Amino acid sequence: MFGPCETVAKSLQGDNASVSGALECILVLKERMNRAVDTIFVKAKAFAAAHSLEWPNESRVCRTPSRFRDTAAVEDVADCAAEAKWRREFFEAVDLMNSELDRRFDQAGMSTAARREKVLLDSTRGLVSDSDDVSALQLPMQDFESIALQLKMLGGLTKDQAFHTVNDLGRFMAALHPQTRGLFSEVEKLIHLCLCLPVSTACSERSFSALRRLKTWLRSKVSQCRLTHMALLHVHKDILDDLNLQDVIGEFIHRTPERKSTFGVSK
Repeated sequence: MFGPCETVAKSLQGDNASVSGALECILVLKERMNRAVDTIFVKAKAFAAAHSLEWPNESRVCRTPSRFRDTAAVEDVADCAAEAKWRREFFEAVDLMNSELDRRFDQAGMSTAARREKVLLDSTRGLVSDSDDVSALQLPMQDFESIALQLKMLGGLTKDQAFHTVNDLGRFMAALHPQTRGLFSEVEKLIHLCLCLPVSTACSERSFSALRRLKTWLRSKVSQCRLTHMALLHVHKDILDDLNLQDVIGEFIHRTPERKSTFGVSK
């Protein structure tokens, strides 16, 4: 049980996690556990028989009273007690896992978010949605006709591309010419709406952990502005590595006349 659950938990904590992918992973996990219910106990019995093992902590066999039995045949209860005990405990664990998965992922909000992602990805494949389908997405934008039209136009722009997540589509839109991007203003709003939904809390938890480490390292009171800037630099190291240090030095020196006279003019 724990192996598949841990694998799914790791996949849900990725930076590229999406609502559609999360729901698909949960469906695969539930199907896997339902199949395991029928096979794991049979495998355990076969393994125990092959290695001459006995069931641990076998409880006392409770036979059915004769007055409640309609036959004089001997009741075969030799293996029923232990099997019923462990099967009951295993079923209880599986039911608990299924109920927790339903509580977390079987929600109206998750279904709505998954439909939004599906409409975007389907439009890139030419599967055009009309305004009625768009209105069912519960969008804050009211111009459903414009959104449906732009989704149809998006299919012609991305016909040679393959997108698996909204992140991929967002990177593609960001690389377009600004004038071309202006044609898909409502689509960009829908992409932003999908990307701002925190499907995984792992990134947020890591950010708060980094903030606690920064406060411990500073050991002093700093302004909120400076703490925010340092937290951004600490968390988004990939963006920091792409900065040109000479440009940063030049901007720092040109901020005040005193710095220009002290450090000189940096080119």
